[in-house]
Amino acid sequence: MTQNLLNALLQEIPASFAHRQSIVEMAKSLTDIDLEQWLLAFQLLGEGLASAILNHLPPDIQAELLQAMDAGELIRLLEAMEPESRHQLLVNLSTETIDCLIVRLNEEFQAGVHALFDLPQGSRRR
Repeated sequence: MTQNLLNALLQEIPASFAHRQSIVEMAKSLTDIDLEQWLLAFQLLGEGLASAILNHLPPDIQAELLQAMDAGELIRLLEAMEPESRHQLLVNLSTETIDCLIVRLNEEFQAGVHALFDLPQGSRRR
């Protein structure tokens, strides 16, 4: 099913974006799709365009989308953003949403450190 949706988006996205003149209009046109379609669209758009569109979405949609991304996608998206854009995004999010994102990013970082040093998850050395 996901593959069928992806194929449909691959055909539909370029056609629907071809006539768009601004990122604001793109963001408005995407507000009616569901979360799974958003995630696929963001993967297809790439981090640069996705981050630009994200800044023009309502805060509730921003929060829902960011919380639904896996940690790797979230990191790539945030890294693609200009510092001012990233700051503006975070200002619009609730404290609960930011706390949730920080926990996920911290878990991703810890998993990366454990993998780097070939340590089992949850182990501590002193």
